Amino acid sequence: MAASIDLEMTSHRVLLEGLPTGVCVRAAQLSDLHWHGASTEPPIAAAIQHAMGCRPDVVLLTGDFIRDRVRDLSRLARLVAELHAPLGVFAVMGNHDYSLRRGEVAAAIGDVGVRVLHDTSVALPVGLRIAGVDDLLYGEQDLSAALAETGDGMPTVMLAHNPNNALVTPSGRVDVILSGHTHGGQMRFPGISPAWICRVHVRTQFVHGWYTVGGVRMYVNRGIGAVGEPFAFRYRCPSEVSVFDFHGPEPLTDGVA
Repeated sequence: MAASIDLEMTSHRVLLEGLPTGVCVRAAQLSDLHWHGASTEPPIAAAIQHAMGCRPDVVLLTGDFIRDRVRDLSRLARLVAELHAPLGVFAVMGNHDYSLRRGEVAAAIGDVGVRVLHDTSVALPVGLRIAGVDDLLYGEQDLSAALAETGDGMPTVMLAHNPNNALVTPSGRVDVILSGHTHGGQMRFPGISPAWICRVHVRTQFVHGWYTVGGVRMYVNRGIGAVGEPFAFRYRCPSEVSVFDFHGPEPLTDGVA
């Protein structure tokens, strides 16, 4: 019998003032797949199935596609190829992707239709901009280049693997940051705070969920996989697929002045 997958779907309704009245864009975020061969396929496949089940308009992937070495990237690519959405599938690279042949990872997922954003942005036809930055520590991040087209009144959602990007992102250029990297602490033992784990092991004050930093809202996703051989597993910290309904001002209903 196949092992059950400890996976949580979280749903978030987010007002973006710059979106046209009545517009709603559903985005599914997956992060930190940490592919490591066949043993990691079930949770990744389950997460992809659940993401597709919510019928997203756009899919957003926030880095760390592999764990600690490249293993059969073609199989990972076949899994990622199951992700599709009318407005596209977009991704940024994470620290593991950069330290382990970034070009190969980006090429593998790019070949199956994922658009990898290297310090750039793209305007979607619904009036929403998606920006993406290279990893804060391992990449060659150029935040100015990534945000060059922002600030024009079109709301911007920025993909940034490392949540510490919130500390360096200028106010007024980004509406929402979607991040990962922390795994939500990955292991939640009694008496050991996830915040302490993240502070010590990934050097961040951000753990999971919503934060507001300098006027910018950020959501930190717990991710799918795990790292840290021989302890590459989760304990009381489920994997996560986060779903966002980004919407403009609500239209007036009949009878409302």
